[in-house]
Amino acid sequence: MRSTPRPRHQVSPAVLTALTPFFRHSISRDAYVLRGIGARVGPVLTERTGGRFSREPQPAQGRFSRDRDPEPR
Repeated sequence: MRSTPRPRHQVSPAVLTALTPFFRHSISRDAYVLRGIGARVGPVLTERTGGRFSREPQPAQGRFSRDRDPEPR
C-alpha cells in the first residue's frame, strides 16, 4: 500500500467521456481510476470544474463600476 496518495490529474468532461471504457469512478476517492488495476497503479483523474481558467470574477473598479449607484447630477 502506498504511504502517500497518488496525485490527481484534472481533465475536461469530454476527456472523461472518451476514457469511460478504461476508467471507473471510485466513490471512496471521488475520482476516476483504471478499471481492474486502478486500486494500486495508474493515473487518478478528476473532472475539471470552472473551465480552463477558473478564477473568481474580479469586481469592477473605477468609474464604470456597476455595484454603486450613479452619482446625482
